[in-house]
Amino acid sequence: SRSPVSTLSPFLRWGQISASTVYWAIKDEERKGHIPKSKLKTFARRLHWRDLAYFQLYKFPHMTSEPIRSHYADQIWLGDGDIEKLKRWQRGQTGFPMVDAGMRELWRTGYIQQSVRMIVASFLVEYLGISWIEGHRWFHDTLVDQDTAINSMMWQNAGRSGIDQWNFVMNPTSGFQDPSGSYIRRWIPEISKLPTKYLHKPWEASDAVLKKCDIVLGITYPNRIIEDLDSAREKNLEAMREMLTSPNGRKFADSDGYDIIEVPSQTSQKADVTRVFTRREFRRPGKAVTSQTKKQSSSKSKKNASRRGSSNVEDSKQWEREKSKRSRARARQLKSKFKEKTRGRMQASRGLSREDIQGAFDE
Repeated sequence: SRSPVSTLSPFLRWGQISASTVYWAIKDEERKGHIPKSKLKTFARRLHWRDLAYFQLYKFPHMTSEPIRSHYADQIWLGDGDIEKLKRWQRGQTGFPMVDAGMRELWRTGYIQQSVRMIVASFLVEYLGISWIEGHRWFHDTLVDQDTAINSMMWQNAGRSGIDQWNFVMNPTSGFQDPSGSYIRRWIPEISKLPTKYLHKPWEASDAVLKKCDIVLGITYPNRIIEDLDSAREKNLEAMREMLTSPNGRKFADSDGYDIIEVPSQTSQKADVTRVFTRREFRRPGKAVTSQTKKQSSSKSKKNASRRGSSNVEDSKQWEREKSKRSRARARQLKSKFKEKTRGRMQASRGLSREDIQGAFDE
């Protein structure tokens, strides 16, 4: 099947083509109507993400190996140190076809499409419990379009420590990204004979089906590296929660439970503090003060003051309305008086002197 990867990224990365050229080429295609606008919009958005990644690397130069949410450095990765599992992931031998297909494509071509990147990254972090830093290192070595900024931003977000932590988990057995099975069959030929309904879960096929397809799990294709995905993920989440609810974890959370980060300031040596999106399951009450919490506090104070002095405010508004009414009446009166006292002089075509004007308003 035809790959959805444009293969433009290495040319952008190494400077053979500019992002501006690609952007306006997209606009030209949009104007001509050759490609559906929805697809062009998604394609163009990648260019914006590219600039966002460069901005983040500029602000956080250590993001290649240190979490932007600094307190996430305290997280214990349960799978760290398990070299065998890491190698199986790198080589596309996890026993989960969608993960293995993606990792094999990466190794053989240096490319891997965006949706598949998310699947393999989620698998490493959410299920194997291995630090995103290991994923970053492997992609750094294998991607033909290796871009430090983009690679770091993606893996930070996958590892939950980035500014835009992923608000989803990609289940490797759902089949959503490859419903026909063509992608798996291309990169894992040893299971290509399996009926489509078993391609994402070959362990569910009967012995008779496996034998007919010349498959011996554990020999021709590896057994699953994890048998219970939900249980494995829950253990990793529990380690995450322990970090977040620790004294240091609460130190970096605002009153609504959102993580806060320190952003280097361009105008002073003191860093700016702001909150960032935090998945609902990771929110916990904290005491950190950010610009957002200050605004919320100020808003609450104003509302309370408004309730306490509502009668005074209403009296003040009434006084202002009456004052405005009196001013309008006085203006009409002066206008009428001016016309009356200057009518004869204007009809005589005589110009008005300062004294005439002043006299018109004297009582």
